[in-house]
Amino acid sequence: MGPEKYDQKGLALNQVIKYKGKYYGYYHATAYDPWRDWTTNVAVSNDLIHWKKYPHNPIVSGNKSSGIVVFDGKQFRLYTMHPDVRVYFPAKN
Repeated sequence: MGPEKYDQKGLALNQVIKYKGKYYGYYHATAYDPWRDWTTNVAVSNDLIHWKKYPHNPIVSGNKSSGIVVFDGKQFRLYTMHPDVRVYFPAKN
């Protein structure tokens, strides 16, 4: 993974989950030095070595970071932890 504008100054991997044979890495990142205004992002891999960032990153902006995905038995929920705990549900199509 190379730096994009939104993650060029800092990046930390929060979680990797396996879903339908692919690995999804959820990470937080910042474009600023000193670090501030973190975003939540995702990348996908088939082998845990080569990763492709989601082209619409960041998936959550506005200084919401440290995303963790939880399956509640019906759907996945995305929780961000900073600066407070927030929950995001899948978009309805």
